[in-house]
Amino acid sequence: CTYNRALSLKGALASLADMKVPDEVSWEVVVVDNNSNDQTRSVVEQFAQQTPNLRYVFESNQGLSLARNRGIKESIGHIISFIDDDVMVAPDWLLEVKRAFDGSAVACVGGKVPLRKDLDLPDWWCKEYNASLGQFDKGEEAIILDSRSQGKVGIGANLSFRRSCFEKYGNFRRDLGRVGASVLMGEDIDFCDRLRRHGELSMYTPRAIVYQCPDVSRITKRYVLRWFFRIGEWILLEDISYDR
Repeated sequence: CTYNRALSLKGALASLADMKVPDEVSWEVVVVDNNSNDQTRSVVEQFAQQTPNLRYVFESNQGLSLARNRGIKESIGHIISFIDDDVMVAPDWLLEVKRAFDGSAVACVGGKVPLRKDLDLPDWWCKEYNASLGQFDKGEEAIILDSRSQGKVGIGANLSFRRSCFEKYGNFRRDLGRVGASVLMGEDIDFCDRLRRHGELSMYTPRAIVYQCPDVSRITKRYVLRWFFRIGEWILLEDISYDR
């Protein structure tokens, strides 16, 4: 899913095109343009000339959850992986996701999301702020969570599901997730919690890696404050939802 990030989208698509995937593994890339008004469409069309498994879908209704749900509808694979439009995947990312699903009965697989190594951070920055830029790292050991577990296995920048999960439990909540430039969040974690409440297993694997390449506009005190405020807002929404 993408919205007005044509430049970073180029990097994400280039990294997908450079992956090392055996011929016997069938895969596709579905780019859902969530009503962008920049060069997003032309960027995708350029890559589509060289990448036959790349498809462009336009979703005029604004909202990340709506775009994700459209991507689910348009895709054909039995495993659906979500990444952000400002990441770069490791060359073996797709194979590591596949390996995690093939080796267990998990419904969801999340992977590691480190910040790109050459990111220039200001002097006032501390590591506790890294999550606001999309970092996610639970260490070097695989973790499986069940209905009794706490925590999460991943974030939307690197999160995969069996298609059957959406058929059984519905799609992402439309009242959560980013809309335009807003920072409302939580649709991905909400869906993972839904799976857990239904007894499904989830896995974190450190071997499936995508690198977060955030725009410099996010490396500000204002953005960090907005992000942590939205975290609290999402937790409040979740509490209200569970009370109902």
